[in-house]
Amino acid sequence: MIVLREKHSQIMKNQYFCSVRIRGKLVEPEDFLVYTDIRFKLAPVLKDSSSALIFERPVNLTFIKDNFDAIFDVYVKNNTFRIHNTTTPLDDIEVTHLSEDN
Repeated sequence: MIVLREKHSQIMKNQYFCSVRIRGKLVEPEDFLVYTDIRFKLAPVLKDSSSALIFERPVNLTFIKDNFDAIFDVYVKNNTFRIHNTTTPLDDIEVTHLSEDN
């Protein structure tokens, strides 16, 4: 629905119903995308807040490092969670080492 309002008027509104038709063959995205199910685990977090992601299969770690924010959503649970009852997005993550064996 498209709603047109007369300039400088809150009352004069016209509503137009519309539909959009797209011609062509219906494309199924699943036919073109190749997925590989890769599991990973987070190593225990140490006192200095460092940890490691351990993947079950070899992955392109340089790609993961460069696109970390697009791949993962990381949140920190507040240590006073009972009071605040919220999670907080992680401000920054620093990749300090990429291992050879993933």
